[in-house]
Amino acid sequence: MSGALLIAIAAGYAIRKYPDAISRVGGLAPVSSTRKIVLARPSPVAMGCNQVMPVDWQAVLHGSTATNYQIFPGDRIYVYADPLICLDNHLAKILAAAGKLNPYQK
Repeated sequence: MSGALLIAIAAGYAIRKYPDAISRVGGLAPVSSTRKIVLARPSPVAMGCNQVMPVDWQAVLHGSTATNYQIFPGDRIYVYADPLICLDNHLAKILAAAGKLNPYQK
């Protein structure tokens, strides 16, 4: 899952739900998308495939339990970057660098 921030949940932590896990790592990053968060859960050995479950972050924050899954040791939470915020950051860097090239600017 490229382009995602991985929040690994180690065994022994008393983390039960998403807000606990996100707050334990200092909250969502400024570029995080609240629309693209998924929980990857290892399947039992016989199954072979991981379970990937989408999380409705806004609903979880408003008290919904539909996608506020209990978190178990071995679970991984992937938080993707918001593409528009990333684009804005890249453009700001390019324009700042281009502004330094202007020979007429003091």
